[in-house]
Amino acid sequence: MRFSCEHLTFKALVALYEVAQQGYQGTVPQSRSLRFLLAYLYAAGQGDRAFFDRFWRTCQDTPPGPQPGYQRGTYLNTCWEAIARTVGAEISMTFLERIQAGGRIDADRRREATEALAASVRYVRMQEEEAKDLKRVNYWRPAVRPVYASGIPAPAPPSDLPGRGAEDPARPDSCPSASDPDPLPRGS
Repeated sequence: MRFSCEHLTFKALVALYEVAQQGYQGTVPQSRSLRFLLAYLYAAGQGDRAFFDRFWRTCQDTPPGPQPGYQRGTYLNTCWEAIARTVGAEISMTFLERIQAGGRIDADRRREATEALAASVRYVRMQEEEAKDLKRVNYWRPAVRPVYASGIPAPAPPSDLPGRGAEDPARPDSCPSASDPDPLPRGS
């Protein structure tokens, strides 16, 4: 039986999560298995190596302060979340529940967790592609001026202000004058 890449990545995230939780009790040994987990997840993901290095260093660090275990565990969890995002996982409550129960769930739930990770990876990649498409195409969008709850329109964007292109200064009828009534009613 062969495992899919998403299934192996999910298992690696579960194992790395357990290491991060060990950080609350004390320093975590920098073993070859931890090194392999970090290397595998780095190879499976797309992103910066900084969080992988920070996770590795934080395992042995003893932060200054009254609660070094709490600080170490928090740093490791922060790095774990960043690493999970680099492999394409979208962090949600459901995903975290599956990670926390990752080593102790039956085959159906394990399959669901793997499918959830695969769906999360597809969703993140789709968002990245859409962002690239938006950068390639320059969409024209009309400016929307919000209205406050009192019914007063919000200040105009710079392009609508006098002398910024909305009015033609050569035409006297298009320029605001001092005799114009105040467009914004004053509060009573």
